[in-house]
Amino acid sequence: MTSLPLLLLVGTACNLLVLFPSPVVGFVAPPILSLPTKSWSLFVTSGGTRKSSSDSSTGPKWKEKVAAKRPFLGHVVPKTSTTRKYREEGSSKGGRELRPQGYKTDGHPRKSKGAPPLRILGGTFRGRKLRSPQVHLRPMMGKVREACYSTLTYWELYKPSAASTALCRHLDIFAGSGSVGLESLSRGATHCTFVDLAQDCCDTIQANLDMCGVQDKAQVVQADALELLQDPMTALQKAGISTTNVVEENPLLLPYQLVTLCPPYEEVVYGDLIDAVCNSPLVTDDTIVLIEYPIELGCLPHVYDLKSGGKMIGLRNRKYGRTVVAFYIINPTGKLECADSRPEEFVSL
Repeated sequence: MTSLPLLLLVGTACNLLVLFPSPVVGFVAPPILSLPTKSWSLFVTSGGTRKSSSDSSTGPKWKEKVAAKRPFLGHVVPKTSTTRKYREEGSSKGGRELRPQGYKTDGHPRKSKGAPPLRILGGTFRGRKLRSPQVHLRPMMGKVREACYSTLTYWELYKPSAASTALCRHLDIFAGSGSVGLESLSRGATHCTFVDLAQDCCDTIQANLDMCGVQDKAQVVQADALELLQDPMTALQKAGISTTNVVEENPLLLPYQLVTLCPPYEEVVYGDLIDAVCNSPLVTDDTIVLIEYPIELGCLPHVYDLKSGGKMIGLRNRKYGRTVVAFYIINPTGKLECADSRPEEFVSL
C-alpha cells in the first residue's frame, strides 16, 4: 500500500529535476522513447511505381490481377447458395423468389427482386430510372456516384463561361449500363463516349440514351478498353465506326476533359490500364481521370510519369466501404483552380 505513493513521489521529483535542473548537477536530458513509425517516401519511376522505406513487399499489387470477390446481391443468387434460398421455376417451396441474373419472366426483361433500379441522381434527368443489361454487373454505388459528381461540380468542370457553354467531353470506359456517363450528361457535359466490350451493355446504353433524349450528345463504342486508349483509330474501325485520318474532323478522336474507369475488379491489371490512360492520345492537359478500384489493391501512387515527360498527379483518394475512388489530373495548368492535390490521401487507406 505504501509503494504507490512512494513511486509517485519519486516520479514527481524526477520531473521537477528535469524541468528545473540544478546548476551544480547540470542538466541531463532524459532518454527519448522511440516509437516505431512508418515513414513513406513517395517518388516516381517509369510507370509510377510507389516505393516505401518500410514496405517489404516484392512489388505493387496494382501491377497484377487482384482477388476482390464481392457477395451476390439482390436478384443475383447462385443455385448453390447456402445463405439465400433459391426457388426453382414452378416450385412453391422456398423463400422469396430469387432468380439468377439474366433470366427473363413472361418474355419481358428481368426485373430486380432485391436491388433497386439505377437512377440518375442529379441534373436535368434527375430521378430517371435506367435499364440494366442482363450480364452480371457491379455498377458504381449511388452514394459513390453522388460523391464523385459533387467533387467534379465543385471543381467547376461543368461550369459555363460568360461567352459559351462549358466544354466537358466525357469518356466513360467499362460503361455497363451507362449510369456514370449519363450522370455527366445530366449535369452539363457536352458529349460522352460510352465504351464497353459486351454487346448487351452497348444495346442497353443506347436504349437509356434514347429514353433520355441525348442521342445527339453521345456515341456508343463496342471495343476493348486498352485497345481504344492505346490506338483509338484502330479500335473505332473495328467497331464499324467510320473514321478519317484528320483528328480535327472526327470528334471521337478529340481529347476528353473527363475519363472514368470503373472496371471489373478481377478482370483487369490496373497497372496496364493506368499506363494506357495516362499516355493515351485521348487525354490532354487538365484532363481529369477517375479510377475506381477495390481496397484489396492497396493504395495507388500519388504521381505517375508520362512518356511525354509530363505528370499525372493525384488529387483525391477516397474510400467508401470496400470501394476506393482516385482522382488524377494530367499535366495541371491551373485552369481548374479548385482541383488541389492532396498527397496525404495517397499514403494509406
